[in-house]
Amino acid sequence: MTNHLNTKSLILQAWEKIAPCWPLKNIIAVNPLQGFETMPFEEAMNHGIAYFEQSNFPVEMQRINTESIKWFQAFFDEGQATITMPYRERGLYQSWRELARHDSQLHQKNRVNKNFLKNLSICSESVIETCLVNLQIQPKEKEQFLTLLLTSLPGWASFAKYKADWETNDNRLSTLKTDYLAVRIIITYLLWPNARTLLAWHETIKTEKISQDRITAMQSLELHYQQDILGKLQHSMEDRKEKKPKIQFAFCIDVRSEPVRSKIENKGCYETFGVAGFFCIPIRIKNTTSTECYDSCPVLLKSNHTIVESFHARHIRIVQGVKKLYQALKYTFTTSFALAETLGLLSGISMLFRTILPTKTTALKNKFINFSDTESPSTLSINDAVTIDTQCLYAKNLLAMMGLTENFSEIIVLCGHKSSTENNAYGSSLDCGACGGRSGDKNARIMATILNKPLVREYLTKEGIVIPDTTIFLAALHDTTTNTLSLCESINHDIQHLFDEATRNLSAQNSISKSADWAETRPEWGLARNASFIVAPRALTKDANLEGRSFLNSYDWEKDGDGSILESILLGPMVVGQWINSQYLFSLLNTIAYGSGSKITQNITGKIGIMQGNASDLMTGLPVQSLLLTDKAAYHQALRLSSIIMAPRHRIAVIIKTHPTLGNLVSNAWIHLICIDPEDNQRYRMMRNLDWQKIELGNV
Repeated sequence: MTNHLNTKSLILQAWEKIAPCWPLKNIIAVNPLQGFETMPFEEAMNHGIAYFEQSNFPVEMQRINTESIKWFQAFFDEGQATITMPYRERGLYQSWRELARHDSQLHQKNRVNKNFLKNLSICSESVIETCLVNLQIQPKEKEQFLTLLLTSLPGWASFAKYKADWETNDNRLSTLKTDYLAVRIIITYLLWPNARTLLAWHETIKTEKISQDRITAMQSLELHYQQDILGKLQHSMEDRKEKKPKIQFAFCIDVRSEPVRSKIENKGCYETFGVAGFFCIPIRIKNTTSTECYDSCPVLLKSNHTIVESFHARHIRIVQGVKKLYQALKYTFTTSFALAETLGLLSGISMLFRTILPTKTTALKNKFINFSDTESPSTLSINDAVTIDTQCLYAKNLLAMMGLTENFSEIIVLCGHKSSTENNAYGSSLDCGACGGRSGDKNARIMATILNKPLVREYLTKEGIVIPDTTIFLAALHDTTTNTLSLCESINHDIQHLFDEATRNLSAQNSISKSADWAETRPEWGLARNASFIVAPRALTKDANLEGRSFLNSYDWEKDGDGSILESILLGPMVVGQWINSQYLFSLLNTIAYGSGSKITQNITGKIGIMQGNASDLMTGLPVQSLLLTDKAAYHQALRLSSIIMAPRHRIAVIIKTHPTLGNLVSNAWIHLICIDPEDNQRYRMMRNLDWQKIELGNV
């Protein structure tokens, strides 16, 4: 019994080194060294190099990886394979156990190996214990050996961790971590009986020189950037009282929103706010036409309500049905050749027009697929899923988070965002991370509906937030690729005119062309060059040229007496910002180990992820086209996130010291935390010991 418990503990400890990797349908940015965030950044960097950046594995380990990949591809496939892996409903180990005995690449027609596979224990933990003994792994070496089985194929391990820890609605996944290691160690035992030498190989890896060179270059970039941005914010410090704005816009804190906000504000009397793009309503969307169901909220939260989205245009249902039929025929080996023969001419004509006239072809397709301008795109079942009391609470939380509790304009627009690209496996990585890698228009529509309800307005009035009867909330969608802003529903002519006036000429023609070009490798830069997370009133940043590099979260410290709003921002949006920053940082530092290499040589596997070629590890990061201008010139800069907060420093310190997650990020130098203290108008840096050090401009 003791040995069983020890093995279980060792398995869990080995998995702590692995960060999760989300599938292509809803890519979420994650720090690939998330498992080392309790360590100082420099030490974690060394571990990352040693565990994840090695490519010169022993030949035996490369063979083990090849045999492992073919099984993981089969088990995790989500519809690309023509024939599904038998027994998948039993879980990874149990299904593999039934089939592995027939794999000659594993048993090599050796009778002893055949018998070993035939007589495998039904308990995956027991098998791991047996193989550790057979491989002569000593007790003190067991955790390290299990860790190396994960880190020598880290991409597939990362996806397994996502399935086990984040996709918890599948009973097959309850033992996935143990099952995964069981499969890995059995294959290792069969193909490399002397695998214990992997431990000695790992000890020979040198990391210090590489790590120090990277950190030195990084620190230089960070100091230069901080000096530049604090100098810009210095000129924007003076608060200004402006007249009532014509329209108020609430955008996601995404760095791509900042340039658009500036353009709108420069057009006249308009005011913008920044808030997490799910608009403080954690929901799950169920599409009645596609039958898809997904969470539209940050992954750090759990969706509390399932909103049913119903479509009332018959041709949309027909289009969805045709898509399903086409996919079924495309991936069935008995019909794929016939499909090519039947549709070859039409496909050729389509390809010709998509290549020669990409913009017009895409516009024509969208006109056919999308709804007419005279009707709402769909119906969202808000009242069936969210009680009126809960709606009131969500409305209050959103307005408080934005700091919009007075001086309401007559039109307030909640702007969700999405991207528009063709032939792009990474499309969801360009959508709203706060909405789980999806478009943010559903959340914007739902929250606008809630805020327009008389019962909700009555509740808010009792809470001291008085919204004039003439004020109307609208939902809009910001397309970050084309940089266009459009209302989600048709409204009266006067309001449409005011909205068009505020949002005219935000986009450039070349961005629209890129969004429609199916050969475009860089449809947009996404969140490349992200560098700072600013928590402050807009008055601090409004006159500063932030170059589209800052996450902007609106915050008014004077309206947050107990600091609870700031606490939510730091625990939620700032942590997500750090994940995004780390993904870009490490993908640039090593475009293969942490990134996904070039799009040119990539293949989609199982509809879940990217491989280089047809049998590589699962690639978990960003492609070079999202990071580099050319093969030798970088567009993104390798630097850690600088979090700049305008609030009393004692309030910030209490929050950081109360939450170990935040304390680790600062004390281990995963982020730089800078306070602009409104009580003395001075700047301070939080040091690794969590004390404050005053910053003098020019000596950041």
